[in-house]
Amino acid sequence: MVNALVVCRAGVGSSMLLQTKIQQICAKRGYRINVEHGKLEDLIGYDGDVIITMSDLAPEIEGKFPNVISIFDITNDEEISQKMGEFTVAHDHIPSAADDKKSVDVFLGIMKEQVAAFMDTIDYDSSRRPRPTVAVCT
Repeated sequence: MVNALVVCRAGVGSSMLLQTKIQQICAKRGYRINVEHGKLEDLIGYDGDVIITMSDLAPEIEGKFPNVISIFDITNDEEISQKMGEFTVAHDHIPSAADDKKSVDVFLGIMKEQVAAFMDTIDYDSSRRPRPTVAVCT
């Protein structure tokens, strides 16, 4: 799991918006990235995998952290999606077939439990009704 910190100079509101957008993109694409937002002072001592910030702050922190993703427009899903995709490809954080199989196995396990619970609620005795007699005219 990748740990990411979203920090923007404009304040907590913009970092929260960017965090939400990144989480939506990660969920849609299956990226395994834990995204948190913070304030500028949260950068002190941060030892996570990547800092995601706006393009005005990125030049000041690049080189101080191993990975910095610079976003120009925090409302542009396409830009955010592209840059998150580039990061995951460059750092081999794309879900593997094993991750996909595990996700499918978990889903099928949940569905099996739900079907079994539903089956337990069926009253088969009350569902047996006499069949209506059908008259056949010849």
